[in-house]
Amino acid sequence: MRTAIYPGSFDPVTNGHLNIITRAARSFDRLVVCVMYNCEKSPMVTPEERVELIRRVTADIPNVAVMHSNKLLADFGGRPLLCRALDATDTPQLACRIVVTRSAEVETLCQTLGVACLRHALPGRNDTVRLGLEALLTLQPGLAGCIFLPGDQPLLRRESVRAEVEFFRRHPDRIVAMGHGGVRGNPCIFPARFFPELTALEGDHGGSAVIRRHEDALALFEVSPDELRDVDTPMALAAL
Repeated sequence: MRTAIYPGSFDPVTNGHLNIITRAARSFDRLVVCVMYNCEKSPMVTPEERVELIRRVTADIPNVAVMHSNKLLADFGGRPLLCRALDATDTPQLACRIVVTRSAEVETLCQTLGVACLRHALPGRNDTVRLGLEALLTLQPGLAGCIFLPGDQPLLRRESVRAEVEFFRRHPDRIVAMGHGGVRGNPCIFPARFFPELTALEGDHGGSAVIRRHEDALALFEVSPDELRDVDTPMALAAL
């Protein structure tokens, strides 16, 4: 299958855009229209409104898919991709959950779904890790561990998350990560003894930096390779 991607701000979508979409759809098996954010423009309509407008005007073109440039808001099975992560972590085995984001749109989605969300404007992954962990510890001071999930694994199953948590409970001193064939993936669970290192991370570094310093403490929990697949690009999402 030949897939093409048509990125743009589409603010708003015009007849010129629609002409390109129509012609491209005839030339490829699948066309992904990706609504991007242009920092040099003051938007006339929100990204969500642009996505909806394009879906309406392309409703009669069956091989066109429309997605948001924020992958967590991309459509997957009729719902934002983030909803798949929220479904997978919706289990009483987790004491609490919080979504940490820089996106106002993600924050709005979480508010709509009744999920705790912390929005910030700091630049690094270390900031996201620190702020999220500090927020969780404020809610649950006695946490034995913390699971980190990027949110971009649409095939991750709730049953696997539950099983990983149970595996961690049997090995509470280990860093537990999902993996397949000896290759580490996400999500990862860190015991409380690593919380100080996680909150002290510097630069654009996340939990992987702590794992690299303590590979002897890492235990892999085997899952299917499909569950570990992440979607960093529209092409990757379209391939699922």
